[in-house]
Amino acid sequence: LSNLAGKSLQAITPPDTQLMSWVFDEKSDGIFVTIRKDSDGDRKFTEKDDIDFVRVNVSKPNVGQEIIDGKTRQELQKILINSK
Repeated sequence: LSNLAGKSLQAITPPDTQLMSWVFDEKSDGIFVTIRKDSDGDRKFTEKDDIDFVRVNVSKPNVGQEIIDGKTRQELQKILINSK
């Protein structure tokens, strides 16, 4: 994330993750980010790795916080994979 001039670059995804997609929600002033974790530690991002979701507060940007618990994440992942 950066300011409008492209300066003050700041990470918003956790280490060892790949940003897959994002959506800005004006009402909550947040960016909702879909990430892929290098869950098997092979330093590659593949469909075998876990997908997670984080929220970043635009007013106070920092590395996003996970917003979905493990069980719900697994169920969402099944739905997303089956919808392709």
